[in-house]
Amino acid sequence: MLDIVCYYAELGRPYMPLLKRMAESARDVMPDARIILMTPTPNDELKALFDTVVALPVKTDFANLCRERARAMVSWMLITEIPTLFVDPDLEFKRPVEHDNDFDVGLLWRTNKVDQPVNTSLILAMPGQPAFWRHYGTIVVNLPKQVHGWW
Repeated sequence: MLDIVCYYAELGRPYMPLLKRMAESARDVMPDARIILMTPTPNDELKALFDTVVALPVKTDFANLCRERARAMVSWMLITEIPTLFVDPDLEFKRPVEHDNDFDVGLLWRTNKVDQPVNTSLILAMPGQPAFWRHYGTIVVNLPKQVHGWW
């Protein structure tokens, strides 16, 4: 079993087609996965795309988008018992994400981006690592306000 979890906040950008493509492609190539949306801005159109929509009780805007996404991920990983794939809304799956359960957190590593080699558009996280997620959460909430929106 795998949960595919996407964080999305409606901030006036044209993301609905991207969310639809991401959810449909995930369903096509990983039909046994549960596709979940975590959002502070739930609506009926979003609910139709996902198996589960988790409404978050936080105000998210451009100034705190990355911080709130990270806080939601930490909260999820502290309670889940299921391997989780965190994805951005603009991903399209061409094939299933393969994993051998031989790691705790898997990130995309880009050798062509020397200044930003780690890409968090796809994170595969195994359950049962509360110390890591609490530490990550502590770092996130203590980052300077200037980077709450993007890092």
